[in-house]
Amino acid sequence: MGYLLQVLTMKKLVAFLFLISLFAGVNAQESDTLLPPLKTKHALGVNFGSTTGVGFAYRYQPSKFGVQVVALPGITSDESILFLGLSGFYEFYESEEISLFGYAGNSLIYTRWDDNSDHSYSVGVGAGLQRRFAEVMTVRFQLGYAIYDVTDRKMMNYIGIRSGIAVEWGMSYHF
Repeated sequence: MGYLLQVLTMKKLVAFLFLISLFAGVNAQESDTLLPPLKTKHALGVNFGSTTGVGFAYRYQPSKFGVQVVALPGITSDESILFLGLSGFYEFYESEEISLFGYAGNSLIYTRWDDNSDHSYSVGVGAGLQRRFAEVMTVRFQLGYAIYDVTDRKMMNYIGIRSGIAVEWGMSYHF
């Protein structure tokens, strides 16, 4: 599981950089001019979330409803890992630079080493804030409630359902 620890450490670094970009007010245009409306339906980027997936993301939003698919494969000499995520979202509010949305997400982490394999499936719901910091770039911060590893029946029988707060974020280029 060494690869997973590297990804989680990277997740903390990227989350820190994301928060800096969110609160620093990074804007590619003059502060007194408004950004044109974001009318694109497609976006490519990265996503880091326990219930929305870790990896490269594709978002499709033809209306207030949208969907996001996330994937990241990893292969080393002694193990392979696959992160997958699928989320749906609904945009409640949108201005020139900010949008607020609700989301429902699920993610799967599949690991294989030697002759063994394991998987973890998590689900969650919550709300998010998306901020534009350039004409076609956005960053997202999401906060929700998650149920982790819902497929591990053995553990759930002994200690119950593992649940908690899910902090998720992403960055996208819209086209």
